[in-house]
Amino acid sequence: MGVFLIEVLAIVFNIIFLLKVIKNINRGKLYTVNILIFVFFVFFVLPLILDLIVGVPNYERHPGFYYSSKDTATRIIYALYIMLAPVIMYKVGKPKESVSINAISYLRKYRVILYFLIVLPILIVLFSPNPLLYLQYAVSSKGLLGSEEAEYHALILFSSRLSMICISLVMLIGRKKYMTYVVLFAPLLFLDIWLYGKRSIVALTLVALLFVAYKRNVLRGKKIVAVGLLAVTVLLLFSNFFQQNVRKYDDYTFDQSYLNFRIDYGRDDVTRLAIYSELEEDLQILEYRGQSLLFYLTLYVPRSMWPDKPYPYAQYMTSALFLSEPKLWGWGMTTSILEEMIANFSWLGFIIGPLILGLICRIGDNTRESFISLLTVIFSALLLVVHLTPIYPIFLIWLFSIIFIKIRANIKRKAAIRGDLRWIGNDNP
Repeated sequence: MGVFLIEVLAIVFNIIFLLKVIKNINRGKLYTVNILIFVFFVFFVLPLILDLIVGVPNYERHPGFYYSSKDTATRIIYALYIMLAPVIMYKVGKPKESVSINAISYLRKYRVILYFLIVLPILIVLFSPNPLLYLQYAVSSKGLLGSEEAEYHALILFSSRLSMICISLVMLIGRKKYMTYVVLFAPLLFLDIWLYGKRSIVALTLVALLFVAYKRNVLRGKKIVAVGLLAVTVLLLFSNFFQQNVRKYDDYTFDQSYLNFRIDYGRDDVTRLAIYSELEEDLQILEYRGQSLLFYLTLYVPRSMWPDKPYPYAQYMTSALFLSEPKLWGWGMTTSILEEMIANFSWLGFIIGPLILGLICRIGDNTRESFISLLTVIFSALLLVVHLTPIYPIFLIWLFSIIFIKIRANIKRKAAIRGDLRWIGNDNP
């Protein structure tokens, strides 16, 4: 009974917190952290609500999830954690006032590069080993790729996601009406979604379009909230279509469909497993602390040069999920930076995870540049629901954009100081 009350308290707390965020958005404060709190609610709080209303999924084929979902201490700590994490993200993630250097003018100057990146997926498909293969949707999810095609497909995944981001940037900096851009770019956005073949790009596209609409004053106040709820409905309908037509889950029982839905749209299971591994001596996710961070630092070092190079974090989580020794599975359970920081830093990771996300939001929004904020929304939302490896290129784009903004700001500041000194010198007799 005590666990139930704590979980209910966590749900009520997060609902109140979410309403506060929605109120902020209605007042025109669409900070990145506000969007992140909404994503957090969907992936970490909503699963707990479903646990109480529908029930805990049948995790018998996933022993790590099964044991962690049954452990009382793990459930209590998880409930407390989902009250702590959004508070840290929100407090740290709110931006300070700063001066914009109007970097949009630089993007407009070099927008031809953006247009090239927008059509890049088409060129990459044309030079792929089997271009006709991409007449089918979701070729990777359907298992239609051979070894050579699968290796090349990574380029298509990267280029289609990059194309979607560049379309959003052009819509953000362009002078045409918002709906004009929507009509013009709709075929290319559809192509990006088709080539990428996963639901995540649909979610990112909807978030990006809503963000651009807000920044361009097309949607404000209650309208942005209403359209946001409509976007969530569209995403759920698309997810159902994906499950029925791509993964062929139409003949699954309710329990099987519910389990797959929870694994796809919840990060409570992996977070509980990370907590459980801190309580259970016989279970550990990483072989040593900081192991997945070492992998990120050596991401581009070939394994042939370093046979003992750490695996991607998702492989360790998948191994722990099946109570197996760490190994490469060929696929990986979807993870989050929150439980990854717990696995790397133990109890200190409960603070480090949300702190990192809050700092990313704050750094991005402090530039006061709309295009940086857009990149920050995409990067932080992805980092909350997947591990860093598949989004490493987006991280680099975000990082170098921040560095560029900082350099330009320093140049502008020094120029202003020199101008003031020159004025003072000329003013003196």
